[in-house]
Amino acid sequence: MLDVFLAGLVAEWVRKIILAPLDTLTVRLQVERDAQKGRSRNPLVRDAAGIVQQLRQPMDLYSGLGLGLISAVPQAMVYMPTYELCSTILRGSSVQVQLASVATGIACSIVRVPTGVIKTRIQCGVGPASQVIADAIACGWADLYVGWRASCLLDILHAVIQFTALEQFRRLAQLTGGGPATDAVVGLLTGFITAAATEPLDVVVTRLRVQHRGPSDKHDGVQKPGYSGLLDALRRIAREEGFVTLWRGVLPRFMYRALGSFIWYPVYVQARELFSMGSSSPMGGTGLRDPGYDAEGQEGHVPSNMGQTQ
Repeated sequence: MLDVFLAGLVAEWVRKIILAPLDTLTVRLQVERDAQKGRSRNPLVRDAAGIVQQLRQPMDLYSGLGLGLISAVPQAMVYMPTYELCSTILRGSSVQVQLASVATGIACSIVRVPTGVIKTRIQCGVGPASQVIADAIACGWADLYVGWRASCLLDILHAVIQFTALEQFRRLAQLTGGGPATDAVVGLLTGFITAAATEPLDVVVTRLRVQHRGPSDKHDGVQKPGYSGLLDALRRIAREEGFVTLWRGVLPRFMYRALGSFIWYPVYVQARELFSMGSSSPMGGTGLRDPGYDAEGQEGHVPSNMGQTQ
């Protein structure tokens, strides 16, 4: 199991470092409120305009990266190990992938949400990292786990969709003989599908996290909505800003998830080969090259994120 943890951690660090600007762009676009429903209703057009504006300060897009790298450690300890363990226990079941995905989503949300809340607020410019952390701690566990139910649902849906798609693409990829290029394409397609299906929930989770909580949080752009929960946020966003607003940030998130899978999956497979070399573990193997081995995957947030996310 150590090889699973190490491979997942290495893959997550590589992904976060390379794609940190896209993660920050996604968060900032998602929290932008739009009361002018008459503007362009195409979220891709609005995202493109927002990205051009944000790129004026490129180094600022690495906000929260340090915390993201630290949070990757506990996420890696539960993400793939949980999925691998559950897949082994449920081997042969017709719902093996789905049940293992649900367990993985719940486990990830427990360890990912507190650091995800703080990182999201830092990315949105709520305040300096030290101030944001102090405010969150001062408000207690309730603030660190704000929006946890929405995050948990997002993680479960993300994991179910991701691993189901990944398993199907993996079977098709076996027909080509596998290889690093095939691994990357599998990850790319999986990322596209997962991002498209879970974007509305991701928007809600982001907005719930950055609502005004701490005594030092004075950021006007993120403290006003006052959503009471998942359903209230979905209803009010659709009514006040237009239904398509639920897909704000979809362009950088598409790129983040798709490229994240494109990077994460082949890195994970190769790192798993390296760390499990000579191992006799029953869960050893390299995914695509071992027909009897269960599907591999990555966070969004996970994690992304697990994440995604996160």
